[in-house]
Amino acid sequence: MVNEEELKILMVEHSAEDTDRVLQILVQGGFQTECLCVSTVSALHDALMIRDWDVILSDYDLPQLNAEEILQTIRNQYLDIPLIIVSSHVGEEAAEHIMALEPMIS
Repeated sequence: MVNEEELKILMVEHSAEDTDRVLQILVQGGFQTECLCVSTVSALHDALMIRDWDVILSDYDLPQLNAEEILQTIRNQYLDIPLIIVSSHVGEEAAEHIMALEPMIS
């Protein structure tokens, strides 16, 4: 099944290899993608200003940015964009922490 509409993805990731891996999985799943990759708070802020995104895919913890800061940035700009954290290094405790934060961030 091929999705005719392009999925506009803002990727928050510092590893080009990980970005390529995620995009490859999406393409194999039938998605057409348009993707911009950022790895700093300022680049995230700029990316959120230049266009509407369908989804934000992010690593949990990058050298200059983490999931909590990403959520705060999204909420500070009053945006309603799904954030999906894609990471092999997040334990149950960290996942529970970030899910508990989401509704409280404003």
